[in-house]
Amino acid sequence: MATFAESAPVAALEPTLGDVSTETSPEASPSADQSDQSDPSEKPAPEEGQLLKQARAKLAELYEIHDYYFSADKGEKAEMIAGLITEIQGLLDGLGEGANSTERAAIAYIRGKAFDASERHDGRAEEWLSRAVKLNPLSCEAWNAMGHCVWKRGNLAGAKHCFERGLELRTNKASLQQLSMLLRSIPAPDIEARAKQIAESVTKAHEAVALDVSDHHSWYILGNAYCGVFFQVSHRLSDLARALQAYSRADANGGENNPDLHFNRGNVLRYREDYHEAVSNYKAAKELDPSLPTEDNIGDIERHVRRAAELIEKKGRIKSKKLSKIQGELAAVERPAAAPANAEACGIAGLADGDNEGKVLALRVLLPMSGGEIPPESFLVIDEAGDCVILSIYDINRKGSASLNDNSTVHIVAPVMRTVTYDHDGVSATYRCVSVQNPATVYVGGEAMAVAFRNEAHFANFDA
Repeated sequence: MATFAESAPVAALEPTLGDVSTETSPEASPSADQSDQSDPSEKPAPEEGQLLKQARAKLAELYEIHDYYFSADKGEKAEMIAGLITEIQGLLDGLGEGANSTERAAIAYIRGKAFDASERHDGRAEEWLSRAVKLNPLSCEAWNAMGHCVWKRGNLAGAKHCFERGLELRTNKASLQQLSMLLRSIPAPDIEARAKQIAESVTKAHEAVALDVSDHHSWYILGNAYCGVFFQVSHRLSDLARALQAYSRADANGGENNPDLHFNRGNVLRYREDYHEAVSNYKAAKELDPSLPTEDNIGDIERHVRRAAELIEKKGRIKSKKLSKIQGELAAVERPAAAPANAEACGIAGLADGDNEGKVLALRVLLPMSGGEIPPESFLVIDEAGDCVILSIYDINRKGSASLNDNSTVHIVAPVMRTVTYDHDGVSATYRCVSVQNPATVYVGGEAMAVAFRNEAHFANFDA
């Protein structure tokens, strides 16, 4: 399974302070003209107002480092965050408990939000944020912060309640962004339920984008949601195309300094077999955040393209006598009865890059090229003329992959041909690849690939 970067909280092992209640007090429901519970006549003293202003400025500085400062030395960033947390708490100590309910709620929120900047769950953050939502249950920001905090200790139901409460109080992109991520983290009892959760995750991300089409983070979350569709449900390339479109919008709207954007886009391009562009994105991610695990991904790609190009050139290192026998057997194979009658039989040499409608390609599997863990399932194949290519099939499960052994004869209807080109750091490779997005166009041993070999769950229209 692909490793994707996303700013979801990390569940910690620290003791908890009690779950967030899923009960909402009727008194906490906002009226049409009420946005908070503060009394306009209650104003903090000037010096207290200044301290709160300073604390808020420091909180913004803290999260600027939390969200956008990257270093190969994680300890360096942790020390910077810890120092600012201490500084913020010191500023707030000068305010005591606060002069009024509004100030007390603000102090509790800032304290809790600051403590929550630590990598793992901090009980003090939850304690202060619990106090903040009790003092001002109509604060959307406090509910969102509380949701993030309890998520870090693994209370997914409590986090979902908090984000939904924030959304009830005010339609806002932060709650929608967090819900989109959370829905992809909640365990599901079966694949159908999982597909529904992922579909809802996509919907929430779309709603966040609709609120502010210039917000690069919302576009980034939408791209990740479509990656969830691909990797957890469909394995269809059209879903990866949607992810790439969303990532491009994130990049164009100010997200170019987000290393996770480049890293995740690299993953998408990798699984689309656009290996050259994938490595370019991994390098961009590494430059922004040296701690990202890009070297292993780049190494895997280099080994794959080298192996693919070499095996195609050397025809799988199979002896010529055996290859001649395979070619003869392919020449005698009849077109599948269920294949389109008007499809023209052709070989690899007769295929142009792109769609080849109206053609059917007969191939013999020589070697598997992937281990069945991640899409696509790839194979070294040969045609009647002795030409070899890589065959990549998306949207099949492990049973489907296992059904294609080194004796399998396959026919591909309307094959899509691609030329894979890679050139980075002295490693270069070019080879041809037949890409199959729909297994229904694949015939194995004269029979259409069994429906049982398709991925179990799909949802046709996740843009609705």
